[in-house]
Amino acid sequence: MDVYVDEHSSSTDGKYNLSESINEEFRVGMYDNSGWYHAPVFSLNLPVINVRYLDSKKVSLIRAADITANWIFCAERDRSSYPDAYERLKENVVLYQHP
Repeated sequence: MDVYVDEHSSSTDGKYNLSESINEEFRVGMYDNSGWYHAPVFSLNLPVINVRYLDSKKVSLIRAADITANWIFCAERDRSSYPDAYERLKENVVLYQHP
């Protein structure tokens, strides 16, 4: 499995990079800040997941993902002032609501 992301800088908690975090979550398991262990989503049998950073100016699929993510973020953020965008989003995406 390969993960491709826009190469613009992103922040983490300073302990792990994105590749390490994804592999830990999917293949190894992890402890949260409370000390609870969370089993891996898959197992160590899953091959190492490679993370590649690509320039969205050069790779149209990365640019499309960035535009889509921004539209979803804005639809959620502005749902009270611009409900039409949120309603269109709900028609096409399964949204998770925190309890």
